Amino acid sequence: MENMIFQDICEVYLRDLKTDAVSFLGLNTKNDINQKVTQEVLKGGIGMKSVAVLNGQKEIDFSVTTLTHSDIVWMIQSGSGVTSGTYTVQKNEKLECIDGTFTIVGTAVGTTCIAIDGVGKQTVGTIALQVATITTPVEGDYYTILYSCEVVGTAIEFNATKFPSSYYVEMHTIAYKDNIVIADIYYLFKKATPDGNVTGTFEGNKNTGDTMKFTALAPDNSDVIAQYLVIPRIVV
Repeated sequence: MENMIFQDICEVYLRDLKTDAVSFLGLNTKNDINQKVTQEVLKGGIGMKSVAVLNGQKEIDFSVTTLTHSDIVWMIQSGSGVTSGTYTVQKNEKLECIDGTFTIVGTAVGTTCIAIDGVGKQTVGTIALQVATITTPVEGDYYTILYSCEVVGTAIEFNATKFPSSYYVEMHTIAYKDNIVIADIYYLFKKATPDGNVTGTFEGNKNTGDTMKFTALAPDNSDVIAQYLVIPRIVV
């Protein structure tokens, strides 16, 4: 089908070939699909004319960039699942000194804390029953209280011995003509492996998405690396 207009991104469906776990990325901002072929030009004769081209080593890779942060991307790239549990992190609260103490909100682990006053001076204090105490505090001043805190949540492990699995991947978008959707477009990859690379960037007042790149592989007993499908829609 010719003269189609592509103006949307692709939705991405993924199925882990080892566990059959399914993931879906629908809120994306960019997709790239690239085919590369290695060519060697054969030259010979008087003047060393170009007489033939050897083609080989066809490679296909593709990438997905999400609009916002995606735990799915980090999970796939790390080769680890998501686990739930209780963890210890460092909590900070800005609190007013009232009657010589500070009342914290979190659940403290241990009995010590650090208080930082308005000029950056640090003082080691104690915590008991969610009340932090330091020596010679200034009544009515605000301090930053740092302490170990117990939290409940989910985690993705970055394990040095784990790498991404291979996936079956479908990328789907739609095609237009004269502002009417005329076809569904699919790219099918029977076997694709993520590169395992991911970057987290945090910048003030700037949204951050995630990108992962795949290398398409030929399935067992097949030479077909990928398929591009055009499924016409019935236009009423």
